[in-house]
Amino acid sequence: MADTQFDLIVIGGGPGDTSARSAPRSWHEGRLRRARPPGRRLPQLGCIPTKALLKNAYLYQEVAKHGAEWGFEFDRLTHNWEKVIGRSRGVADTLNKGIGFLFKKNNIAHFPGHAKITRSAKGSQPCEVQVFDKPGGSRQHTLIAPKVLIATGAVPRELPFAPSTARTSSPPRKP
Repeated sequence: MADTQFDLIVIGGGPGDTSARSAPRSWHEGRLRRARPPGRRLPQLGCIPTKALLKNAYLYQEVAKHGAEWGFEFDRLTHNWEKVIGRSRGVADTLNKGIGFLFKKNNIAHFPGHAKITRSAKGSQPCEVQVFDKPGGSRQHTLIAPKVLIATGAVPRELPFAPSTARTSSPPRKP
């Protein structure tokens, strides 16, 4: 396992990751994300697939409501949930492939896994980040860079007087 040198290491794919895309194009970047393929939570599970589902629902409603006045006639308007969900997942897959293409085009190495910062930058000594296949698992890579950006995203925090009805994939953090 040889050390890999970068100008910048980005840990995570949260909102701060978007800011890192403004880094100079000549930089050699290493990105650590749990996601495989390299995509953020939004294209995979969040607003992008949801917007695709909402678009289908909107079109269904419009055709059901106005189809006759537009010249569409149906004996019975139906839907196929497998195709509806499949379209939503297809939109997400297309976006994730686009992210992978941009990584390759912009010389960004993707390391799926869990990160542990093992050395901070001191003087001319760069930061060291180890990549593990899973928490407590075996070390896969050691990455070295003078700069590390932690862009892990956020988890909604419940307010005692206004509990959330939304379901998240991870439990809320305790204060």
